[in-house]
Amino acid sequence: MGDRFCEDFAAGGRVLLLRVVKVSGSPVAELTLSATLWAGPAKTQGAPAQPGDKVYENQPFTVSDDVAKANDCGVGGVGLDADMPSVRYRHGLSGGGGDIEYFPSCLSANPKVRFGGYVARVEGGADLDVTACQDAAARGESDGLDVPVSGLRTGDRFCVFDGFEKHVALLKVTAVSAKSLVSVTFSATRWEAPEPSWRRH
Repeated sequence: MGDRFCEDFAAGGRVLLLRVVKVSGSPVAELTLSATLWAGPAKTQGAPAQPGDKVYENQPFTVSDDVAKANDCGVGGVGLDADMPSVRYRHGLSGGGGDIEYFPSCLSANPKVRFGGYVARVEGGADLDVTACQDAAARGESDGLDVPVSGLRTGDRFCVFDGFEKHVALLKVTAVSAKSLVSVTFSATRWEAPEPSWRRH
């Protein structure tokens, strides 16, 4: 008891403090928390991002079986279009998804990650700017790509281009476990999409 946890919901401008008030049962059968919610610090409004601008760089996010199971075997949806990646789990297979979706092992014996929009796996270790990543995605799959977690390796990179939301993202696998507790951690770099090079000519 007395343990405390803080979380900063940057996208919603809120800060949450959770404190463990009561724990009963062995193993734990009941957990009572107290919650305090504050409005976050006011954001400094700068000029809106312009096409080609980098919005964030190397921001980590994780999709995993344990969180999916805690959400009634929900599908993990990752949004990339805010000022940092956001992960939400939804119940069932219907409803809005995300730029990336994670289908956990409780839904399938072969858990997978689904990349939406234009997407390409990028080989090699060369640095990628927004134009190179956008062009790579445009040459890849045009209607999404499903990749089994068992087919992901640390260091794998994917470029994603969303023509509707007008953003380009470089996603790098930084950790992956395909065993009993399946999880994948990515780092994400996102840009506002410039006009695609194939439309400039």
